[in-house]
Amino acid sequence: MWKNKIYAESGMGCTGPIVLVSSANLEKANLSGVNLGNADLSKANLSGVNLENADLSYANLIEANLENTNLNEANLNDADLSNANLNSANLENANLSGSDLSGANLSYAYL
Repeated sequence: MWKNKIYAESGMGCTGPIVLVSSANLEKANLSGVNLGNADLSKANLSGVNLENADLSYANLIEANLENTNLNEANLNDADLSNANLNSANLENANLSGSDLSGANLSYAYL
């Protein structure tokens, strides 16, 4: 992940790492089961990524490209998905409680 300029750092007052991947290209990566809670994934290209069972709670996914992404059983609790592209994404059994989906493209998404 270093070659894509993706890194984690400890933040003051935080109990875990802060993952910064804003505008990164992770197309078709296998990130199943990873903890990306509170991550800044705004404008990231996550097209075709496997995020099955991943924790994306409180993540910033504003304007992220999640087209054809597998989010089966992912935790998106309180995630900001505003203006995200979720075209043809698999959201089966995903936890979307409290998520902001305003302006998101959910065309052909599997809910």
